[in-house]
Amino acid sequence: MKPARKIISVVLAIALIAAGVMSVSAFDIHVPREEKYRDSIVPRLGIEIEGYPEPIYYELFEYSNSEEEPSATPDYVLVFAASAGLTPTVCEGDIFGDYVFFSYSIFEPYHLGLHIYLPGEDKLYTLREAWDLPVEGIEAVFTEYEENIGRRIGDANGDNEINIKDATEIQKRVAGLLGTEEVPCDTYCYNGKQKGYVSDFNRDGERNVKDATAIQKYIAGLEY
Repeated sequence: MKPARKIISVVLAIALIAAGVMSVSAFDIHVPREEKYRDSIVPRLGIEIEGYPEPIYYELFEYSNSEEEPSATPDYVLVFAASAGLTPTVCEGDIFGDYVFFSYSIFEPYHLGLHIYLPGEDKLYTLREAWDLPVEGIEAVFTEYEENIGRRIGDANGDNEINIKDATEIQKRVAGLLGTEEVPCDTYCYNGKQKGYVSDFNRDGERNVKDATAIQKYIAGLEY
C-alpha cells in the first residue's frame, strides 16, 4: 500500500499592492493566509525593501508523505513571496514536467514568486530549483494541491482533463473561431521570451492540428 499523502492546503488571498503598483496573482481564492515560517523565509529572499509596501507573502500548501496524521513539521511548504508585481501583456509561465504554471503577473525579484521551504532541513528553493533537484514529492504541487497552480499540457479548455473537448478546442483555435476573451489563456512566455502554448500537446513548439490529432490518439490509447 502506498504511503498516504497527507496534505494541508492553507491559504492565500492576493489582492493589491499599494504605492501605485497593483499586483494580481494567478491564484484567486479567499481564505486566511498562514505565516508560520515567514521569519525563516522572508529575510533570505531580499523582498523587504525600504520604501516599498509590505512584501507579498503566502504559505499556500503543506506536504507530508506519511501514513500517519500530518506531523507538526511538513516535508515541505509551497510559499508565494515577492516584493512587487507587474502585469504583463501575456501570461507568464514555465514548464514543469507535464504542467505549465501560469501567472498573470511578473513578480520581483523572483519570476514566478514561488518557493519551496523544507522546515526539517531549513532549506529554501525556488519552485524551479526544487523541481530540478528534485525535492521528494514535489510533483504534488501540481497534482494534489487543490487549487491547481498549473495546467496540464494539452488541457486547452482548462477543465483539468485531457479529452476530445481539448482536441475540438485546438481545432477551433487554429481556425480562428475562438476569441481570446472566450477561452483560458493558452499562450505563455518566460521572462518575455520562449513563447509556448498549453495546447502544444506533441511538444513541437507549435499549436496546430497535429496537437488535436495527437490528443485523439492519446485518448484512443495509440502512440502519438
